[in-house]
Amino acid sequence: MPLAPSEFGSKELAMEITVLNTPIAFGNEANDPVKYLFFLSAKDSNTHLESLAQLVDLLEDSHFYTMLDTATEASQILDYIKDNENKKTEEE
Repeated sequence: MPLAPSEFGSKELAMEITVLNTPIAFGNEANDPVKYLFFLSAKDSNTHLESLAQLVDLLEDSHFYTMLDTATEASQILDYIKDNENKKTEEE
């Protein structure tokens, strides 16, 4: 996962998700082929840690991948992430 820290111009916490139409093999048997790319931008060395933890939760959810594969609009992905976070907050 590429990370853009503040010293390279990052101004705020952000994440980009890209789903490749044609997965790419990078030569790693355990991880090939790669279909999903996640990019993170962090404004300092600490604020992104919570975002990484939330991303790990999503990556453990098989429905997340199905939604990524079928979403036709970015708003669908954002809504799924927000709903997932709201459910997690309600459980705590």
